[in-house]
Amino acid sequence: MKRKLVLGIVASLLLVVVFTGAYIVQASEAMAVEEANKVIVQRSVWECWNTGNIDVIGEFYAADLVNHDPKYPDIRNGEEFKQWVIGLFTAYDFHVTIMDLIAEGDMVVKRYTNRITVKATGEQIPAGGTTIYRLSGGKIVEAWWAR
Repeated sequence: MKRKLVLGIVASLLLVVVFTGAYIVQASEAMAVEEANKVIVQRSVWECWNTGNIDVIGEFYAADLVNHDPKYPDIRNGEEFKQWVIGLFTAYDFHVTIMDLIAEGDMVVKRYTNRITVKATGEQIPAGGTTIYRLSGGKIVEAWWAR
């Protein structure tokens, strides 16, 4: 009787350890994906917006990008997004400062300030907002903008 009780307790403890370990592994993997997604968003801000390098847009934004932007509803894919950015860069310089970057699952939320400089006059325009990104396969596949 005592032996069965001890075996039952040991078996129960083993199950707890196995399930806890599996949960920890899953949580660690999810955290790794979330951190990787945050890095992609950070790099897209720095390498595209802050340096003006349009050649990296395809590295960060998917060709089938779904863009939800009430100010620019005609941007419907990655190529249209790239052309829009090219147009912006002809008239303005940007410096984006990320204030907050929060990730959960395949989503990243960026709260930012933006210093826009009009190239023709040197005038600086402060701006900012929040963008929510959905990532898949290491690229931004969907974006929601609020300014």
